Amino acid sequence: MINRTSLLALIALFFVLSATSLYAQEAFTGFVEFADGERHEMSSGSSSEANALVESLLNSSQDGKCQVFDGEKSVLLIVKTGDQLDVTENDQKSTMTVAEALEAKREAPLRGCKSNLKNIATWLEMWSVDHEDVYPENLGLLTPDYLIVIPPCPVAKTDTYSATYKLFPDPVFFQIQCTGDHSADGMAPGLPAYNAAQGIIEKPEELHKP
Repeated sequence: MINRTSLLALIALFFVLSATSLYAQEAFTGFVEFADGERHEMSSGSSSEANALVESLLNSSQDGKCQVFDGEKSVLLIVKTGDQLDVTENDQKSTMTVAEALEAKREAPLRGCKSNLKNIATWLEMWSVDHEDVYPENLGLLTPDYLIVIPPCPVAKTDTYSATYKLFPDPVFFQIQCTGDHSADGMAPGLPAYNAAQGIIEKPEELHKP
């Protein structure tokens, strides 16, 4: 059984994917059904519609269940009884409260942005390995061989990283900042960020300056 921390991260990831235009072509099916018999089926197949089904269950005063399929595979099943949720996500099962799920949703954009920064950093290192320990001059050189596209920030829904990518000499390392607005999560402008020396950065004073 998956632990609660991991399950909350998975729920947050689900909300991140549904908020990101990169995943708009996903063909999901699913439904939400309430205790009084009211039922709503997905029509568009988009991950944003799947998100809306989940939210309708979380915000309802009724018990019920929501299930989302990718093809024939169930990727998310939530059964709500009172304030408790029994969640099965990609065959991983756990329980949480409605409040915990809503908190995971609130934190999802910042989690997603940090994940984007880490993924871009990983592919920068891979690019460096393939190019005699030299980093690319700009993030655009990662596409399409390493990344299909530079992932969009879940808040801004566009690439908020490329314009801030900087290389520093002696020793050579890089830094990337997000220009999306994460002030709702207590982030100052230009944060979160990532550099090759410190990893994820959440405080302005930790940013490397020339």
